[in-house]
Order: sequence, then structure tokens, then C-alpha cells
Amino acid sequence: PGPPAPDVLIAGAGAFGLWTARACRARGLSVALCDVGRIGDPAGASATPVGALAPHRPTPWTPLKALQFEAIGDLPARLAALEAETGLATGAGRPGRLAVLSAPLPEAPAPPPWPGFTRRHIPAPPGLEAPHGVLADDLTARLDPPRTAAALRAALAAAGVALHDADPLRAAESPAAARLASGPRPAGALVLAAGAAAFDPLPAELRARLPRLEPEHGQAARLAVALDLPVIQAPGLW
Repeated sequence: PGPPAPDVLIAGAGAFGLWTARACRARGLSVALCDVGRIGDPAGASATPVGALAPHRPTPWTPLKALQFEAIGDLPARLAALEAETGLATGAGRPGRLAVLSAPLPEAPAPPPWPGFTRRHIPAPPGLEAPHGVLADDLTARLDPPRTAAALRAALAAAGVALHDADPLRAAESPAAARLASGPRPAGALVLAAGAAAFDPLPAELRARLPRLEPEHGQAARLAVALDLPVIQAPGLW
């Protein structure tokens, strides 16, 4: 005997797991979310600020760039709804970007396929050395994943999502046979969102057929600056 099996069990409470839980709950599904730590206090890639969530150059346009544009363009509205729902600030913004040109443009940049946003060639603003001007876009955003994660936890708890702090997925022969550190937790479906450790609970014969996942490192700097200023991009510089 125990709580009813949720429609979806999500293993991993970083950015992907948290947003997946919110999306599933919005569709009326019952959800349980488990993590190796406290949900809402992310580790790894979801634990650091993202100072420049910048789109790739618009040409050549690809399906992956279309997906990226949709995500960057849509995120502020989703974050605004989350802030209104929880009363918690997420620390996000859209300061834009100034990309310093290292050579003259052969021609004016083609209008990008970014509906609702602009990318234009302008002279360098005072104090920025850019003899050939800059490409300015108003699509580049910034994120604060730790603050966003705290807001998502509050929203998920209010929505009735079962939060399993410090209770990671240990084994998953199938969703119906999923087991957390605290014991069995069967579910209708299982979402693996634990980064490089996502496949560890799966049976060995299944892991052998899946691609190998390795952690990927990155860098971040926390600076005391006016965050509404645009991000500057130049060769070797953000």
C-alpha cells in the first residue's frame, strides 16, 4: 500500500526536469519529481547564472535554430507567468547583444527570421572600440536558473506535484517497476532528466544499447554590473 502511482515520474530536478513537471501538470497529469538533492536547489548545469542566452546567427536557418529561437522568444512570457503565480523573481531579462564586427560588412545583413525581434548594423556606442560598428540584436536574454528553480518548486508544490527531496531514482526495469532510494515508486511513464547520470538506474542490457553520456563543463562569472546593459560579443570576448 502507498500513494497512487503518478502518471509521470521525473527523475532529476534541474531545469529540464522542473519545466517538464510543470508542463505535465498543466496537461492534467499527476506528477512525482525526485532528485538526489533538495528540489529547487539545483546542482550541475542548472546551478549557475546564464549571462548570455544568445541566438546563433540566423543564416543558414536550420530546424535546430528554429527550436532555439522559439525557446528564447517564448521564455520571458513563461517566466512572467511563473513570477505572477508565485510572487518570486526569476532574475531573467532581455538586455540584447552588441556583436563587434572585426571587418566591414560586405553588405547590410539580411533581415533575420526572428519575428518580433531585430538585428541591425549600427555604429559603436561611446566607449566601445569597434571601427566597423556592431550588429545589435534585441533577442539575446539572460537567465538565473537557481532563482527560476526556486520559483518552479513553489509552483509545483502548490499544484500538487509530489516532491521527493534527497530521494533519487535507483532502479527502473520499467516505469511500473521504478524504485527510489526510499522504496518502490511505480508510475505510468518515466522521464530521465538527471543529466549524465540519467541512464544509471536502467538495466545493464539497456544501458549497453544507449549512447554514453559524459558531463560537460562550462564557465560562469558573477559580476556586479548593471544587468540591463547589452551583452558585448567580440572575438575572444563576452
